[in-house]
Order: sequence, then structure tokens, then C-alpha cells
Amino acid sequence: MAYIAEDWLRATVEATSEFCETTLAMEMRTGVDAPRLPDNLTGCFVALVGSEEALQIGLASDPAGCQTLARTLFAAEEELSESDVSDALGEIANILAGGVKKRMAETFGGMSLGLPIVMEGHLRVTDRQHIAQLDIALGEVPVRLLVVCSRE
Repeated sequence: MAYIAEDWLRATVEATSEFCETTLAMEMRTGVDAPRLPDNLTGCFVALVGSEEALQIGLASDPAGCQTLARTLFAAEEELSESDVSDALGEIANILAGGVKKRMAETFGGMSLGLPIVMEGHLRVTDRQHIAQLDIALGEVPVRLLVVCSRE
């Protein structure tokens, strides 16, 4: 049974909500009038690979948003280096992908997590891929959740 990208996005939203409440102590809001995110964002993706599906789970924000998320995750008072921000984004993406894996395990058991990949710029997908995305707010930080799947 193949799921569509929106099903995986729904699981990503649920995993993000749980992560926000339990780890960041922030409120996640959907459908809000968050500041419009530009096309060129910094984000991090983690691949989920199984026998039936292969996809990428990711999140992205502008540089200020990435800095805020990293500082919140690491409980840092001072501005973090680009390397520390990348590490934090990788950790967040790993946690979210693990949450998605857990939520989809009944249908897609045995999926493996890949390594986090930090990317900057505009995400381009091929005609063989489908992307589902949702702009949310983690506290006051605008974030774009992304799922990239292969088309059937």
C-alpha cells in the first residue's frame, strides 16, 4: 500500500508537534500568519528508506530561525557558529525522521534512517519526485516542513 507525500507530511507534523512540546518547550502552530519564508532557506533532510518506500523528511527556515532553533535545542545564550547550527538542524531532522518512522512503522516497518544533510538555497525536485510542504511556526520561528517522495 503506497502512501502519498501528504500522508508522510501528516506524520511529520505530528512528530514535530511532539518534539516541540517535549524537547524545545515551544508551541507549534499551523495555519498561522507566520512571516513569509523566502524560497532560499537553510534546511536539513534525513532519508527514510524501506523495501517499499524511500523519501526524505526535512525542515527549513531562514538564517535567524535556524539560529533560534539551534540555540533553543542547545540551551545556548550566545549566538552559535554555523557548524553548531548545522549540527542542531541535523539533530532536529533526525528526531523528526525517527518520529515519522515510529508513526509509519505499522505500515512500513523496517525503514532505516539515513544521515542528515544540511542544504541551503531553493529545493528543486525532478519530475520523478513529489514534494509536500507546510509552513508552521515553532514558537515565533517560521519553519517549513518538507517531505520529498518518488512519484508512483
